[in-house]
Amino acid sequence: MAHRDLRNNSAKVLRAVRHGETLQVTNHGEVVSVLSPPPLAPLCGIRHRPH
Repeated sequence: MAHRDLRNNSAKVLRAVRHGETLQVTNHGEVVSVLSPPPLAPLCGIRHRPH
């Protein structure tokens, strides 16, 4: 999915991920990110951006 589609449809995309889908996000045709549901175990080493 193009980053533009993620930006324009973020609520719909996050609902899909919550329901088990894994999606690749692209920028100019290059995969730059993968969105997937979190594992059951807590994530270690993941940085969180402050609000």
